[in-house]
Amino acid sequence: MQQQVDYTVSSASMLRRGLKVVGVDAATQNRCIYSSNVRVFKGFFGIHPNHAETIWKDVIANEQLEGSDIDLRAFFMALNFLRVTATEDIRATLFGVDKKKARKQTWNWIGWIANLKQHKIKFPSGGWDTTFVCSVDGSHITMNEPRHAELKKDPK
Repeated sequence: MQQQVDYTVSSASMLRRGLKVVGVDAATQNRCIYSSNVRVFKGFFGIHPNHAETIWKDVIANEQLEGSDIDLRAFFMALNFLRVTATEDIRATLFGVDKKKARKQTWNWIGWIANLKQHKIKFPSGGWDTTFVCSVDGSHITMNEPRHAELKKDPK
């Protein structure tokens, strides 16, 4: 009989382990208050540890993953990539893995997270005459474009 392995990770454990993976040691985490640790976690991964826990559980529940694919470090690499779009070199160095492994695991986890769309985004069936059209571009920052000091767009 094959033993069932429990891959449950609590929100508190997600916070601690996520910060540890990016180099925030336990002593530093203990010195900081919870909200500071959450702020640093969100800075690296873009979401609250509670949401990271939910995504982790949903991916584990909905995907048929092999034992070696269930890797919390790889999950954090994918979240970090979605947050900052770092290059393979930066991700590999930050997470302490080689570039090929960083690339493969990051894109595997991004695909599994994307597959949650069919399980999570549902519209009520029947009775809707409205058509929804939306676009998401993925750029959420303002950029001040460089301007020529003397040649302005509007001469007035």
